[in-house]
Amino acid sequence: MAPQIREGEMTKTVYKHIQEHQYVEAIKILGNELQNFPTSRCCLSLLGYCYYHMQDFQNAQNIYGQLTQMCPEVDDYKIYHVQSLMKAGMYEDALQACTGIENPDHGERVMLLQAAISYEQDEVQ
Repeated sequence: MAPQIREGEMTKTVYKHIQEHQYVEAIKILGNELQNFPTSRCCLSLLGYCYYHMQDFQNAQNIYGQLTQMCPEVDDYKIYHVQSLMKAGMYEDALQACTGIENPDHGERVMLLQAAISYEQDEVQ
């Protein structure tokens, strides 16, 4: 159950919890908000961030996967999705997700992610 928050202080409260690394508290609030607004990009993005920083990569990859479906034009979500998949040990899925990042501005970052995934799979030669 999410704590009661005074009207008009939702954003301030969530960001304060995140700033203080109180991710569980932020997740409680965001999860409650997500029930009311299941396609809230802001809420999902903050949830993904919290899960990732708690090292709950399974939930992070799930959230970022939703965001990549909702906002296919946002390459940052795709990168966060790949990173979360990799950290969750879902290497094949991470490599597959890399192919969806086509923006040349992210080419070097994608190449580094692919190398990290290969390294994690002990495929570096």
